[in-house]
Amino acid sequence: MQTFGATSMLPESSESRAHIGALLVFDLPPKSKGSFVDDLYAELISAGRVGSTFRRNPDAPIGVTDGFWWRETDVDLSYHIQRTTVAAPGGTTELLATVSQLHAVPLDPKKPAWLAYLIEGLEEGRFALYVKVHQGLMDGVGILKLVHKMLSRDESDTALRTIWEHHFEDAPKPQETAPEPPPELSVSSLFRFGSKQVSGLANKVPGSARAMGKALVDRDIAVPYRSPNSILNVAVGTERRLVARSWSMERIADVRNFSRSSVEEIVIAMCSGALRTYMGERKKLPTSSLIAMVPIARHTDKRGVDKVGTVFCKLGTDLRYPEERLKTIKSSMANGRKIADAMGQATTLAASVVTMTPRLLGGVPGMSAVARPAFNVTISYVPGAREATFWRGARMHSLYPTTTVGDGHALGFAVTNTEGRLDVGLIGCPQAVPDLDVILDNMEKALVELEKIYH
Repeated sequence: MQTFGATSMLPESSESRAHIGALLVFDLPPKSKGSFVDDLYAELISAGRVGSTFRRNPDAPIGVTDGFWWRETDVDLSYHIQRTTVAAPGGTTELLATVSQLHAVPLDPKKPAWLAYLIEGLEEGRFALYVKVHQGLMDGVGILKLVHKMLSRDESDTALRTIWEHHFEDAPKPQETAPEPPPELSVSSLFRFGSKQVSGLANKVPGSARAMGKALVDRDIAVPYRSPNSILNVAVGTERRLVARSWSMERIADVRNFSRSSVEEIVIAMCSGALRTYMGERKKLPTSSLIAMVPIARHTDKRGVDKVGTVFCKLGTDLRYPEERLKTIKSSMANGRKIADAMGQATTLAASVVTMTPRLLGGVPGMSAVARPAFNVTISYVPGAREATFWRGARMHSLYPTTTVGDGHALGFAVTNTEGRLDVGLIGCPQAVPDLDVILDNMEKALVELEKIYH
């Protein structure tokens, strides 16, 4: 079994969800018939094209060291593609409330690990598609890659393409027979697992041991388990809330150009400023910097092929001035990328181990209370299309990614850009992190602060 699938395919509980997703909002095609969505749904159900990745489900849990045994199975598209209607008046508030409820529902472990929803009743003649996929099959970068494969830059292109007809090359492979189950989960098995995985990092890619050694002794480099305890790193409930907002890419580009930063660094700085304000107003701001886990694309020797790595980034939330926070973020991301390049695929293994640790320790009495968070928050930015994109002639209006939320990590930012807009999806547990809209408001304030400095 591949490492990504093994370490991320843990069973979903009533509190923890392990699926990521994407919400696509479309304008109906000009001069389309009133039956457009009906016809689209009928064609989706009857098309029958499902890639091997989307035929896979976890057949049996085989424990901490091996994750799940995957097998391919038949797909009933009438189950996996569902229709739903938002409440009146069908605005953004109603749409996000509907998707929040859909995201909170766990995937059926007896079926292939994905669901799609065709959403109707939106104002201004729009409709939406929400797809959620288990993180054991792909990550947020992977699902957005498949989203862009589904879309066309040609408005007259009416060919039907879907996310689920494609194969994701990094998905875990199905197996013929299930391995023997391990002994019952215990503290000792956890430590044996951790030792096995961490010691394996050095063998994955030459130079990884030196890179990890440098990270462990350099206090300026963000590494797992140096994160402060925070209000973001608590047990979560069963509810989820998705909030979303878009910003003009022109504003982002102006700050990027004058500060000589990347779009990703500006996005992280907006998140940093927003969290600093949010926690500060609640008298809950840690004295040391929050640390974010940031997925990145690493270029490989294969033409046109990227692999997903991970950087742990200091957010500079302990710093008062926006320019100092941005400087810290740029330095931390640069150092993190160097380590990721040196360690190669071992960064993915390391990220998988630290991501699942809170859930593993949560099952061991007394451990969850003493475990320090590996990181405080996830911030994912995946570049999107600059031009208009279409699905069967319907123009995509916005694209909001969603990420995972679970015990120990109650909040996640997922960001992309679409046709001149920066689309931000912020998902969290409302019991643990209330007033998520305030964090989006604070992102706007953080951008304004940067605009005042870099203009």
